[in-house]
Amino acid sequence: MKRLYLDISWQVSQLAKSGKSSKNQVSAMAVVDSNKNEVSSIVLFRDDLLRILDYYSAKGVMGKTAFVKVHSLMIFLCLEDIIDESEEITICKDFNPTILTRELYFIFSQMKFKNIRWCGGCGDKSLADKFANKIRKNPHLAMKKLTLEKIKDMETPPKSK
Repeated sequence: MKRLYLDISWQVSQLAKSGKSSKNQVSAMAVVDSNKNEVSSIVLFRDDLLRILDYYSAKGVMGKTAFVKVHSLMIFLCLEDIIDESEEITICKDFNPTILTRELYFIFSQMKFKNIRWCGGCGDKSLADKFANKIRKNPHLAMKKLTLEKIKDMETPPKSK
């Protein structure tokens, strides 16, 4: 069992508002263990985010709710392969913890999702902060990429044989 630390560099809402000429065309999330070893990472490019937001808008999910949903999906994809190995997960408070926890429990309903600790606030940096920033600046280093196709695949129930 290990403790995991998760943080995002360039929040989803910031990415949606960034202009085309902005250097910040990617959001990155990273997970590290207590020894600061990379465990998982995911990137989301602005073009993909805009397609995802259009998709959710057509389903009636808009604004901050859509951002929480996308953020939660990034967390899910970072943790899906390693959640059973963790004894505690420290997540940076980028959204209201109550709202984000509710969304995470909905997404992780089939998995054991436990022992969340929230960090954030004045001067409180996550161990994953530096790594998430590195991935944002070098997106080719990310282990996964969030796309609209990935979300649609996750929502589509598997076909029976």
